Amino acid sequence: GDYNVDVLGETYTDLADVYLYDLEAPEPALDNYQRAIYTLSSEDLSEDAGDNPRSASLYDQVSLISALKGKSTALGLLASQSGGTNGRSLREVAWRTVRLGLDFVERLRADFQTAEDRAKLIEESYLLYHTALEHCLAMSVTFEQQAWVDSAFILMQGSKALNLLDDVTHKEARELAGVPDSLIRLELAIIADINQLKSRERELRRDPLNNQAAIGRNLTRLKGAESALD
Repeated sequence: GDYNVDVLGETYTDLADVYLYDLEAPEPALDNYQRAIYTLSSEDLSEDAGDNPRSASLYDQVSLISALKGKSTALGLLASQSGGTNGRSLREVAWRTVRLGLDFVERLRADFQTAEDRAKLIEESYLLYHTALEHCLAMSVTFEQQAWVDSAFILMQGSKALNLLDDVTHKEARELAGVPDSLIRLELAIIADINQLKSRERELRRDPLNNQAAIGRNLTRLKGAESALD
């Protein structure tokens, strides 16, 4: 159609936010978040809340992050209310949704260059990481797996790394602060280490008892490296 999909997507998200946060009604909120997400993708609407569009089909709109975050939050609330097998299923969909959001953030970060766009992206990314962390901790209780606690720590490190990367690679900030190239290289090396740990996290989810001690040692090493940079 001729309508502005970005405006329509934001309208659905705003309406969903009212249902979720003001009226405490997660079911109609979920319906509107679902419509917002599919409006901002090239795929036809699926009214099944268990479905998400493919990552590649999502349009480059920062407002999508809020919709994905809201959908995962609504699903988490419904999971808590439901309990049992249905609650576990809803919790898994919530996690898949927030992971889609995190992957989407990574994609946008490479393309958004204006100060206004990047500021909005950083703000939305922070809120999404906070939501992802809450889901990790909820999953650790629901499924009684230590691996989800490890995932939470890795997410915290990733969030700190994103903020660090935004700070040190911003041209004006580098010029004003006089950050030496050697420090930037070191910080980027830490980012690379954290990305490796994220890969290990995926392996850990497949085998929760595999090398947890090694992951812990690596995280401790990275925390020490980051502290030294403060």
